[in-house]
Amino acid sequence: MNPGPVILEAVRLTKKIGKREVVKDVSFSVRAGEVFGFLGPNGAGKTTTIRMLTGLVRPSGGRVTVCGFDIRRDFLKAVRQIGCLIEYPEMYPYLTGWENLEHFQRMTPGIPKSRVGEVAEMTGLADRIHDRVSTYSLGMRQRLGIAQSLLGRPKILILDEPANGLDPFGMQEMRTFIRRLAAEEGMGVLISSHLLNEIQLVADRVAILSDGKIIHSGTMGELFARKEKVRWRISPLETGKRILKEEGVDLYEEDGFLIASHRPEKAHLFNEKLVKNGAQVFQIETKLPTLEDLFMELTGGTSR
Repeated sequence: MNPGPVILEAVRLTKKIGKREVVKDVSFSVRAGEVFGFLGPNGAGKTTTIRMLTGLVRPSGGRVTVCGFDIRRDFLKAVRQIGCLIEYPEMYPYLTGWENLEHFQRMTPGIPKSRVGEVAEMTGLADRIHDRVSTYSLGMRQRLGIAQSLLGRPKILILDEPANGLDPFGMQEMRTFIRRLAAEEGMGVLISSHLLNEIQLVADRVAILSDGKIIHSGTMGELFARKEKVRWRISPLETGKRILKEEGVDLYEEDGFLIASHRPEKAHLFNEKLVKNGAQVFQIETKLPTLEDLFMELTGGTSR
């Protein structure tokens, strides 16, 4: 991925509700052409942060800029760059998809009628766009909501839990669509979700939120590289464990394997010493953690 310019930046965002601080000093940025995962359990402060990003909630502290426009000082200029789908899209079920989009197009100055057909095509709804929304699946309604958010040609698309309620096929369609928007349209896409595997499959970078604070941010590669392990299948197991510990390797036993810290530059030396000391090495493989593994480790398995 060749990242484009920063199009959305949050700097030290804070939100207090009564005496409780629900978002605490949150900073991150999203670039053109990338998918940014905003990850955390329910109650971690994700939706409140998104409402501040889109101008729906006023921050207690910090600032948000969109394409260089401060969302508080230049609200209209900033929000014109944003498309967003927060929770479930609200549509008129007795109207067709086309009529819903046309209604929103007429309500927004400067959007030509031809844009309705364009966003229907972009979201894969062209074949069903003249059917009533009441006949749409949940996945189609989600795509119609995204089509609505794309009418104004935004630079950044913000999606809050876009896979909620979708079946596996619908989730796969949504992932493909989001990746295509970033790659072909050059749009920045921010996805807020608690579905760890979905973020793992679609995001370029991620920020992990817990108890209103960002506890990790970076590329997916950086996140996983720090936590790579090596699985050794050795016999006798106790001999292998003793030798690797003598070499200063952190390890533990799991299902008959030794799981060791990842030190690829020394793997051949460890292997040589194991063989010389009468151990048989049957298997050496890199063990990549899942995003769920990392999340549980970073948060202690809780949102608070």
